[in-house]
Amino acid sequence: MNVCVFCSSKSNLSESTFAQATLFSEELVAKDIGMVYGGGLLGLMGHFADRIIERKGRTIGVMPEGAFDSEVAHLGLTELIYTKDMMDRKRKMMDLSDAFVVFPGGIGTMDEAIEVITWKTIYKFEKPILFFNWEGFWDPFLEMLKSYEKTELFYPETMTAFQVVDNIPDLMRGLHA
Repeated sequence: MNVCVFCSSKSNLSESTFAQATLFSEELVAKDIGMVYGGGLLGLMGHFADRIIERKGRTIGVMPEGAFDSEVAHLGLTELIYTKDMMDRKRKMMDLSDAFVVFPGGIGTMDEAIEVITWKTIYKFEKPILFFNWEGFWDPFLEMLKSYEKTELFYPETMTAFQVVDNIPDLMRGLHA
């Protein structure tokens, strides 16, 4: 099994967010679950990869060729795959993954999350999608989705396409739901 983790390439998150990423990394390795992610060395992305590599777990990075000036590829991964562009990156990450976890992140993380929700809603794949809402990080985003839901422009399945959890045990349970 592979879990795709969408998260920040930056480090300006709380120390407790990094601690939760470490706990989740430990759980993935203990259960022999590989991690698919954006392939970066820096920020929360790099933290995840480093923790899994330290524990001899599997890491697959997927990075668009030449898309970022500032993002540095993590060269210690089990596998690093380069794609043509961001669209190919997201598709490859979806193909390689059995579930998706959305940790705190910025606009790229939101884009990836919306993409998998859209695919699950429209194309009906059955892969779990979980927002890790540590310290209420995703509350504003989730409130925005709820307000848009009231417009009735979403497909009925949109808001049930994902789960929201705020602790690692629930996150692990959700991966197998």
